[in-house]
Amino acid sequence: MKDTIEAKLAPVPEGGFLDKVKHAQRQQMFASFVDFTDGIGADLVLDLESPWARQQDTLAQWLASETSKAITIQVFSKAEKRLPFADNAFDWVFCHDLLAYVGDSEAQSSLLQELDRVARKGLFVTAYNRKHLIDFNSNLPLLHLMTGKSASRHSQKPELLDAPTLKELAGKLPGQPHIDVGHIRYGVLKAQLSLQVRK
Repeated sequence: MKDTIEAKLAPVPEGGFLDKVKHAQRQQMFASFVDFTDGIGADLVLDLESPWARQQDTLAQWLASETSKAITIQVFSKAEKRLPFADNAFDWVFCHDLLAYVGDSEAQSSLLQELDRVARKGLFVTAYNRKHLIDFNSNLPLLHLMTGKSASRHSQKPELLDAPTLKELAGKLPGQPHIDVGHIRYGVLKAQLSLQVRK
């Protein structure tokens, strides 16, 4: 998964240029997730979304034509410490752009531990790359590189991530899972990262 993901994209929604870029990246991440799972088939998937996720652009909707298996959508807030599911309740867990919003590295590690606990086969976690020139949380260029922080439009300020940080966090998971970090490029830089953990 080190290579750039090339995938067919759904029609872009109405909105500004960066909204279209983010939509295209999201569609590519969905395609990458399906590829990572070798085709979901009848597997049960938990799609963990942030409280402000766009409900008209979800993994469940994207997969509607790909599989008949229901996808569970669970909104997760920073205050939650444990997911309300049993161990290995899902085959796969997909978590898009949430890890940066749960707090510091300790909180991020705790969330990954929870995702790992409820996933039987593996997890796929995405994050915007803090080394990209544009901060896709705020749509502002360069500011996050100069300040080290994102000027998020949301009340929760994200702790932006990069590939080494994702690998370090995943290295704390129990057992010896296979860990990889993929990416999607926008321009010449890696805009979005995907942590892929296969048990």
